[in-house]
Amino acid sequence: MRTSARLSIALLSAALLFAAAGCPKSGDPEAIAEIRASRAAQAGLQKDLADARRETGLLKEELAAMRRDLAELRTRVDAAREADAAEEPDGEEAENEPEPLSIAPATAEVAPEPLKPGLLAEFFGCTAAGWEAVEFAREALIHSRVDPEIGFSWNDGPPDPKVPADEFAVRWSGWLQIETPGDYLFSVMSDDGARLYLGNQLLVDDWALHGVEDHRGRATLKKGFVEIRLEYFENGGGAACRLVWRTPGVDKPALVPKEALFHNAGATPGGDKAAEPANPPEPVKPPEPAKPPEPPKSPPPL
Repeated sequence: MRTSARLSIALLSAALLFAAAGCPKSGDPEAIAEIRASRAAQAGLQKDLADARRETGLLKEELAAMRRDLAELRTRVDAAREADAAEEPDGEEAENEPEPLSIAPATAEVAPEPLKPGLLAEFFGCTAAGWEAVEFAREALIHSRVDPEIGFSWNDGPPDPKVPADEFAVRWSGWLQIETPGDYLFSVMSDDGARLYLGNQLLVDDWALHGVEDHRGRATLKKGFVEIRLEYFENGGGAACRLVWRTPGVDKPALVPKEALFHNAGATPGGDKAAEPANPPEPVKPPEPAKPPEPPKSPPPL
């Protein structure tokens, strides 16, 4: 603010001096003195302008440093939340926390069909029915893409330029590859609610409005491939969704890695495989060729 005020005063002073100078006659000492004073004021103005530019550069550097610090802080917070999400509670916390669901879904030993890396992510609008009755129907589909993994903290922004920042839902679907058989602890950290299915069995049921919370479920899995589906909705405010697991023999939880997530190679943006339409139109028959005109009959003999 001080720099802006000083710059404005200098500009006004220079303008007044130039206006007062007018067009002096040659050899007029007063006019020459005024011109010299005007030039001195102009030089001062240029110095003030240079100082203002230097101060602006310093402010830009400070702002960039603040942004870097904020990004680093967010990364640390996300890492801490991931660690807390899959750690076993103990003491009073363990007594007050409900027992997570436990399932043993079927696992295919080999990939059921050609797969591609990442999960199919489909974004739906939920303004009509509201978050309590989100229908993942093709009619409500806004956008689709492939996400390598689920580890998002969108804060107040949209998850995609084609999706609004609030009142939307996401369905991630595909296959989870299991290399080590055993007991897995899954955790979904979300703002707002989410539901996690493995092998079409509900493992995490958290369809409710809240800030960032984590909800867990245990699954006993064999080596191979198991179907996975994660549904999530955002009503308003901050938005985040992260899928974390703790694998057998490993104490530290981690984001489910992209190396373990796949989707069907034949999946289309709507989540269905390429197929013929349910009611295909009947083929149009080509018009029959016109019959040639009959030759004129010869007149009867006399």
